[in-house]
Amino acid sequence: MFCNYTNPFNSSTILYFKTSENGRIRIVLYDNIGRTVLEVLDEFRPAGIHEIELDGSDLVSGVYLCILETGKGKYPLTITKLN
Repeated sequence: MFCNYTNPFNSSTILYFKTSENGRIRIVLYDNIGRTVLEVLDEFRPAGIHEIELDGSDLVSGVYLCILETGKGKYPLTITKLN
């Protein structure tokens, strides 16, 4: 599970994710042409439900692709930033 609230968002949004096992979690935000905009998270997390705040106050309006990477694969999430 990987989702966010609110979407679209203005200055920040909360990313929620659930992992079934302990491991390294990486979340990266990409712009609409595939450039890395922000590495949101890159750390070990225990199995369970997690939430982190994505501070998008420096981002321009637009649609972004957020990728959650775990040992089991990659999970995409599209988020929209409004100014």
